[in-house]
Amino acid sequence: MPAYAIKTTDREIELAYTDLERLIKTGQGVKAVNQALGLAEDNHEKLWAFVRRYSTAHVSYKQTSVLLVIKALWDLWVLDSDRLFIVQAILTLVEANPKSDSTVDFCRLYLKH
Repeated sequence: MPAYAIKTTDREIELAYTDLERLIKTGQGVKAVNQALGLAEDNHEKLWAFVRRYSTAHVSYKQTSVLLVIKALWDLWVLDSDRLFIVQAILTLVEANPKSDSTVDFCRLYLKH
């Protein structure tokens, strides 16, 4: 066993999140789940922050059930860090289908501040 460990660089992690976003947007549930679980092993808080951000930035504000599911899964994760909550959250995002009427899009179009 070597006396050193190979550490994942910040750039590699950034690229992994970019890849996760692409997998979710293209409906590749199995690959997205595997990517997310790998990222959660490194930093589960960062993964959940990504999930919450993605649900606001890429899911229609008209699909409030998606936001409620993500919130409920986060709350359950806080109580019991079962990876099934991550799996369900990612699959929920995959099935949500990105829309052009996300909250972020709304703010860009209609809010001046």
